[in-house]
Amino acid sequence: MTRVMKKTYLNTIPTFVIGLCFLLSLLGIFFFVDPSIIRRIPPENSYAVIFLLVFLSACFVLSYLFLNMRRGFLLAIGLTIMLLFSFLHMFTILNIVILLLTLLSFELLLTAKQ
Repeated sequence: MTRVMKKTYLNTIPTFVIGLCFLLSLLGIFFFVDPSIIRRIPPENSYAVIFLLVFLSACFVLSYLFLNMRRGFLLAIGLTIMLLFSFLHMFTILNIVILLLTLLSFELLLTAKQ
């Protein structure tokens, strides 16, 4: 008889620690680095480092909270795209609805395949 181990928060603590490391590096950049330095990192004027750190920290922390890597990944993508829309002054209700419906359809499609 084999024991099936249920997924718990204790088993996924390394995921949370990795997410906190990315979050602390993001906060370190916000508080200790001049924005003009971040802006000059290629690709120019894109703040790609900030968006990458937001995505990685959100992905790992949300994966820990939901105990599901796929849902954390999809929500991190949504959060990062919303932040990008806000940065590009494209943050409208229509864009938010389209993004949410797209992420919801991916989640339902991937859930149905299991």
